[in-house]
Amino acid sequence: MAKYYKSIRANRTWTVAPRTTISIGWSWENDKEEGADQGAVVFMADPVSGQSEQVRLVTYDIGKRRRGPAPPTKVYYAMKIRNDSDITAKYGMEIVTFKDDLIN
Repeated sequence: MAKYYKSIRANRTWTVAPRTTISIGWSWENDKEEGADQGAVVFMADPVSGQSEQVRLVTYDIGKRRRGPAPPTKVYYAMKIRNDSDITAKYGMEIVTFKDDLIN
């Protein structure tokens, strides 16, 4: 069983309009300590507590991509967030990066 390397909560809040889907990207390109390629990553839109109604956010279609065409190409991650709620939802990002072999 893989052990997660790091669990991250972004220190920022975003919004998504009711009943809409947005596309976002995430990158560690400027992180000289960690580097851009984080390997296997799980992303989740994390609804902020205390909103006026129940919030349901779905994070999906996550992909690891490379900028190009000139080598060395940088890795970035792209995904979609769908707001299934009837209100504009505030959310943060919860991220877990895996460094161990996920098969064992």
